[in-house]
Amino acid sequence: MIEYCPITPQEIRYMAQPYMADIADIAFEVDSAHRQDLVYYDRQSGILCVNGTLLPQAPVWAAYFCVYHALQYAYMYAHSDQLPPSVAQSLDYLIMHDGRCARWTNGHWHYVRLTDLYDWENARRNLPCELWAVQEAAEQAYDLLTCDLDRDNMHRFAVLYAPTKPFGQEQYTALFAAIDKAIKQR
Repeated sequence: MIEYCPITPQEIRYMAQPYMADIADIAFEVDSAHRQDLVYYDRQSGILCVNGTLLPQAPVWAAYFCVYHALQYAYMYAHSDQLPPSVAQSLDYLIMHDGRCARWTNGHWHYVRLTDLYDWENARRNLPCELWAVQEAAEQAYDLLTCDLDRDNMHRFAVLYAPTKPFGQEQYTALFAAIDKAIKQR
């Protein structure tokens, strides 16, 4: 049985305390493009956006994981110079499950849709920045959870974010080049 224990705005603010130098604010609303997300970090505005409707309905272990996952992105964007090069480079790219991709340039995301046949979801999960964020979020959420059942559920939830097969740096170099080329051709 999954026990729901709504996470409160106060808990989110507490969890975000170590990251406040990296985020501009916390908003308890999301834009329409993110209405299915529990929480995300908006790189352009620097705001941690919390879905005030969905997050309270999530199991506590999922809520903790998602909040820390978003906070990891805030940290990585603010401290990319301290990250491994592959992680730092991948922060400038978005890959969605349906072939939509983006590149961060001049303070904005520039979107394209690639039609090449990729396992897009696996490519997204294998992004070095995503692997980093999932690992760190899982560790931080695990440390907050007090019962073994919640910890087990959170572990199973984090595994859902794991890639199905490895995606090498050569593949990313080619994919990033394809994204850059498509953006230049627009």
